[in-house]
Amino acid sequence: MARRERPIDPTVSPVARFAQELRQLRAEAGAPTYRAMAKQAGFSATTLSEAAAGRRQPSLDVVLAYVGVCGGDPDQWRAQWERMAAAAQPPDPVTTPDPTPAATVAPMQGAPAPGGAPATSPRPTKSDTPAETATSAERTRRWGRTTLLVAAAVAVAAVVAGVAAQAVSRPTQSTPTGEATAAAARSTCPPVSPSASFTGTTYAGLTRIRSGASLDSPELATVPANCELTFTGFCIGDTVTDQTSGTPDVRWFTVAGGGVVASAVVHGNPPPSLRPSPCLRERPVPSSVRLTATTRGTGLRLRATGVHLDIVGFAARYPTDPDLPNRLEWSQIALTESAGGAFEASWQPDQLPKPLDSEIPVMFAAVACLGGGGPTDILDVGQAINGDFRTSSATELDTPTRANALRSACRYPNP
Repeated sequence: MARRERPIDPTVSPVARFAQELRQLRAEAGAPTYRAMAKQAGFSATTLSEAAAGRRQPSLDVVLAYVGVCGGDPDQWRAQWERMAAAAQPPDPVTTPDPTPAATVAPMQGAPAPGGAPATSPRPTKSDTPAETATSAERTRRWGRTTLLVAAAVAVAAVVAGVAAQAVSRPTQSTPTGEATAAAARSTCPPVSPSASFTGTTYAGLTRIRSGASLDSPELATVPANCELTFTGFCIGDTVTDQTSGTPDVRWFTVAGGGVVASAVVHGNPPPSLRPSPCLRERPVPSSVRLTATTRGTGLRLRATGVHLDIVGFAARYPTDPDLPNRLEWSQIALTESAGGAFEASWQPDQLPKPLDSEIPVMFAAVACLGGGGPTDILDVGQAINGDFRTSSATELDTPTRANALRSACRYPNP
């Protein structure tokens, strides 16, 4: 069971109130887990959870990704984020005008300046303009304070000025304008490499190039939509949901020049002959799969297990043309992610477009996939007659039949 989020008091700060609003949006979307959200958002589950924790101000990129997964209006939430960011900024230090134009601040130790004139101690403000000052005697007359209190006031003012200076030097990403400027500076199309193995086109608002094949790997750069990226290979990493097909994908493309990009956010696939290569934060490639089945009504409940499996495609082979009962073709049943350590799919013959001859065996295949259009050579097969399922040997398949099984089980599902 997922751990409950820590309660938030929305009255504590603008950041806390904004976090509570994010949680409400997630609840209205059916309360998806952060792990499930991460597969679509392009950020790790920890990063998304922190955005709704109320402890610190989240970045605009994270908020828009969070909102996008939950079906919120990006423009509305952008405006809400900007209002929250402005309200969360510390106020500028207040400078009290001094009615005495030529006054100066008495030195902390009472030491005179050269020439007998009182020493001055300019106090910087956020705008870096000289602060209005007054001598200690004048401060004593105005506030009825002692010289010691004047020194204390000057010391406090120095601390406030230091805080203000730090606020000025704080990274610009904490403000809406600064974040937009920083993102724009980093978001450019990289040059096309002539030695690439394959190419792809970005289609998300911002495609993130990361140092490793995981959603929590550091971000090296961002690329805007409609950029052609060149890749030198691919590796296996975190599962990310393809934003156009809604299917899972574990491929991460190696960018020419450095870094990797999730296949799920790029239009384009590596050539079928290209095999995975090493990268940072990679995961092992699938090494085995085993298919079993049990009767469910008039159909079957298919189940696959194996080693290093992330995605399994299921397919069935049977006649699809009543005029050609002896011509068997593969049809995809499902492209699935793990459900409690196993992969499952249901097959019902009464849901097929054409009735099946009860005497013709139906062959089934479970294939280890890397994503849509990304089969591996790892598969297991079985067959059923009148719902009686029996395992078979994949070696019994001839080369064309095997190739068709791999391709059909791992293809992009029909819309």
